[in-house]
Amino acid sequence: MTDIEKFYDEARWLLGKERVSLQGASVTSRPATPRETLAIVRAAAKHRLPVGTRPNAPCRLDLALMNSILDWDLENGAALVEAGVACDRLHQFTYERGFLCPLPLRPTTLAEWAETGDHGVGALRLGGPLDTITSLHAITLEGVPIETGPYRIAPAGIDLRPLYIGAQRTLGIITAVGLRLHPRGTLRGLAYTLPDTDKLTALLRATARLPNLPLHAEWNTEPTPTLRVLLAGDEDLLPEEEKTMDTLAAQHGAARLPSNPPPGTSNWQTQSRSIWNTTHQPWTPEPTPEGGQTVPLSRLSGGLSPCGMLAGRHQAVLYTPEAPPPREGFLKIAKMARETLDPQKIYGAY
Repeated sequence: MTDIEKFYDEARWLLGKERVSLQGASVTSRPATPRETLAIVRAAAKHRLPVGTRPNAPCRLDLALMNSILDWDLENGAALVEAGVACDRLHQFTYERGFLCPLPLRPTTLAEWAETGDHGVGALRLGGPLDTITSLHAITLEGVPIETGPYRIAPAGIDLRPLYIGAQRTLGIITAVGLRLHPRGTLRGLAYTLPDTDKLTALLRATARLPNLPLHAEWNTEPTPTLRVLLAGDEDLLPEEEKTMDTLAAQHGAARLPSNPPPGTSNWQTQSRSIWNTTHQPWTPEPTPEGGQTVPLSRLSGGLSPCGMLAGRHQAVLYTPEAPPPREGFLKIAKMARETLDPQKIYGAY
């Protein structure tokens, strides 16, 4: 028997026949707990086979069954979540409880988000994965479990998080992620159209220099250069922040779009995507396209990508032209989140 066949038999013995499949030279295993994940990784190491979460990995791990919230502490604004939870589901889950976490609004898993170092909605003010992830539970490719520290506080001493965040699955398998949650406050969406991409670029740079940063800023260049800004904070202070943003936009030749589509405007969603809702509506933005490339903000020019977002005071994320998933897909996933995520379901740690 070949090594892959030996591993296939051992994986079926560990997880059961229904959770292991063989397709060509690739074995897909679907562990449901960290203990099972550890057993599969050790089995792959014993047979000297590469293991990972990519579809083409010889020993592929599908972490979709590891989709529970292990623990959450609203008083301290922290949560410990299994790596198979979808980012958009967790975003909806935290939002409904009065918190925000800068996650991508796509059905990508927390493990994929951490491994790629992607930025999410709210990254302009709240930061990226390294600012959001407080701890990691991981398994090295040799089958050694690692826990970087308590999830409620930032790590002290030697910090192993940067070794795994953005490592593209080269150092191990992430099984759980500790997250920092931020109070949501009141949200208010603004949208502006600009005459050209040069004006849009200048406005993006000016927005990143504001003393009080917006929660999120995103743009698209087609069919009309448009900037969408999301403010968050105390309801009494939002009017002043809104006035500041309106003044800054007017200085760059921008025209503000109304918060709601005017009656009889059929192409409203084409112009503004209508993803920023007023304070009286739930916030359900569309997922952003995949394939982002982070670049320094100083290098932005008039030739902007078709869409992108600010990811802090000094960098932006440029996205490929592929269309985002339809909004109906996000709403369906949000409904699934309310039905499937159960904070009381806790798996034991390895």
